[in-house]
Amino acid sequence: DLHIVLQEHISILQPTLTAGAADVVIEIVSKESQLRDLVEKYEEYEAGGVREYWLINPLRRQVDFYVRGKDGLYARSDPQNDVFTSSVLARFRLETHLFWGAPPSSREIVALVDAMLKE
Repeated sequence: DLHIVLQEHISILQPTLTAGAADVVIEIVSKESQLRDLVEKYEEYEAGGVREYWLINPLRRQVDFYVRGKDGLYARSDPQNDVFTSSVLARFRLETHLFWGAPPSSREIVALVDAMLKE
């Protein structure tokens, strides 16, 4: 699992904890963590102010993206043409089919990152 804190909120990072909401949280769902990730953490992160919550569920070969609205509640954000564009991470695009196929080569990764930086 991964928590992303943008530079503008770096002050919440303390030596032993994150004293505030991360900007993006990415959870990898496992058989043992389904209830916690899909229900409990969803509610905790929404109430706590996490701006985007991404759930990568290899058990179902499914990726779900939730973006916090002005009302403080998450709304599902569906990828367009298999590409998720983050509202928090500038120029970040994620081709969701990459999760279920063969891992991209280092050359393909460099090309993906170059394309994002050029936009």
